[in-house]
Amino acid sequence: RQIGAPMIGDLARLTADFARAMRQETPEAAAALTKAFADPTAGAKALEQQFGFLSASQLRAIEQMQRSGNILGAQKTLYEALNERLSGLA
Repeated sequence: RQIGAPMIGDLARLTADFARAMRQETPEAAAALTKAFADPTAGAKALEQQFGFLSASQLRAIEQMQRSGNILGAQKTLYEALNERLSGLA
């Protein structure tokens, strides 16, 4: 699975905040984000356990979008929720 091209810039902007939240260096944080967004459902579940940022309806939406083949939609939903939670930490 791949990350949709429109998501690359968004994830790059989120990496510093994510690194700070995870207490990681930027390269490690970037790798973790890439892994999470490559499989949005699994990534959402793993990140939810760490940050508690997704509502049940957001998680269901991500799962449904991915299951129906709308990977980019699932990635965008995950990004928007994670960005809202972590924005400004760096």
